[in-house]
Amino acid sequence: MKQNLKILFEILSLLPKRIVDAKDIAAELKSDMLYYGGLLVGQISKTEFSEVDKMKCVESWQLFANSHNCPIDIRNGFFRNLK
Repeated sequence: MKQNLKILFEILSLLPKRIVDAKDIAAELKSDMLYYGGLLVGQISKTEFSEVDKMKCVESWQLFANSHNCPIDIRNGFFRNLK
C-alpha cells in the first residue's frame, strides 16, 4: 500500500501541469479532471499517512491553485476541501 500511495501522490503532483499542457483534451474535460483532482488532494492534505510523504503533492496543488492559470471553480474546490 505504501508504494501505491507514493505512485498516486506522484501522479497527482504532476497532474495540473500535464492537463494544462495537453493539447488533445477538451477544455471541459480538463476542468473536470482538475476540479476532482483538487478535491482529492484537498482531502489527502487532511489525512495522516504514517510512511508516505504527501507534502510535494499538496504543495504542487497549492502553487497551481494560487496561480493565474487556475480557474476560480477549481481553486475553490481545492481550498474548500482543505478545511
